[in-house]
Amino acid sequence: MKSIYTIVIVVLLLVVPNVSFAASQTFTSSGTFTVPLGVSSVSALIIGAGGGGGGSYGHEDTSPGGGGGSGGYYFFNNVAVSSGQVITVTVGTGGLTGSYVFNGNILCQGSNFHTITAYGLFYLPSFDGSSGGNSSISGAFGTLSVTGGQGGIGIGATYNYNIDSGISGVGGTPNGVAGGAVPYVRNDYPPTPGGWSPFGSGGGSGNGGNPTICPTGGQNGTVVLVWTPPPSVFLQFSFLDRAKSI
Repeated sequence: MKSIYTIVIVVLLLVVPNVSFAASQTFTSSGTFTVPLGVSSVSALIIGAGGGGGGSYGHEDTSPGGGGGSGGYYFFNNVAVSSGQVITVTVGTGGLTGSYVFNGNILCQGSNFHTITAYGLFYLPSFDGSSGGNSSISGAFGTLSVTGGQGGIGIGATYNYNIDSGISGVGGTPNGVAGGAVPYVRNDYPPTPGGWSPFGSGGGSGNGGNPTICPTGGQNGTVVLVWTPPPSVFLQFSFLDRAKSI
C-alpha cells in the first residue's frame, strides 16, 4: 500500500505543481513564530486590545463614566520573511477598569490604580479606565503594530445637581472605534457602551447607576498569521502521514 501512495505523490507533483493550501496560527497571548521551511512571506491580521471602562465619583448625585475605545486593527499582506526566521508576536492586554465611588462608598473597586511616591509608595484607585495594550509583530522586516483603545475617563464628579459626565476613550489606530455616547443624566442611567470591534477587541463599558452596574475591562487583542506552504512540502507530509497509517 505504501508504494501506491508514493506513486500518487509523484503524479500530483507532476500534474499540479502549483497547488497551494493556506495555513494559519492564531495568537491570543504573546509568543514567537518560526517561519516554516520554504515560506517566503506571511500575512498578519493584528488587533490591539480595547480600553477599560471608566467609573465615576459623586456626592448626593452621580453620573456615568466613559466607555473604553476598541483596539485598532490592520491586515498586513505578504510581509517578506525567510525560512527559519523567528517572529516576535506581542498581543495587547485589555485595559483595566476605573472605580465607582458614591458618597464615600466604593460601589465598584476598579483594577486601575494611581501610584503616588511623594510620601512613600501608595496605590490609589483611579476613576479612569486604562488604555488597552498595543499588538505587533517584529522581525528582520522591522515592527508592524496597531495601538490599543484608550480607556474611558471617569470624571463623572457631581455635587448639588451639577452633572459632569465622563468622556469615552478614542479607538486605537487604525480603524478603532471610540466608546459610545455618555448618558447625560443623574443617578439613574445605563452603562456607557465601549467601542465596538468586528474582531472581539472592544472597549469596556463605563459604570451604570441605580442599580449599580460596574465598569468592565477591555478585551484582549489578537494576532493571526497566515502563510502558504510550498506545494511539495504540503503534499509530501500529508500523503506520507497517511501512508504510515496504512
